[in-house]
Amino acid sequence: MKPPPFAYHDPASVDEAVSLRAEHEFDSLVLAGGQSLVPMLNIRLARPELLIDINRIEDLRTVRAPTPTSSSARPCASTTSRSTRWSARSSRC
Repeated sequence: MKPPPFAYHDPASVDEAVSLRAEHEFDSLVLAGGQSLVPMLNIRLARPELLIDINRIEDLRTVRAPTPTSSSARPCASTTSRSTRWSARSSRC
């Protein structure tokens, strides 16, 4: 089965993604990895009017370093396992 028709946006910034989500609050879904959403679309369990793809937003592809209130690193929404392995070896973290 194929997913029902929907509009697709791939915003360039977090602000743009948040704005799209606010504008289409109940009629949109956010695509980060697609591991569970894409199959749900294919069998029509999910029927968004708008799909917001956040995979290209660079600010969401990082791993945040520990803070004084948190002792562990925090991956952002589009962080891949490959980038976490790279970050662990990086001097930036």
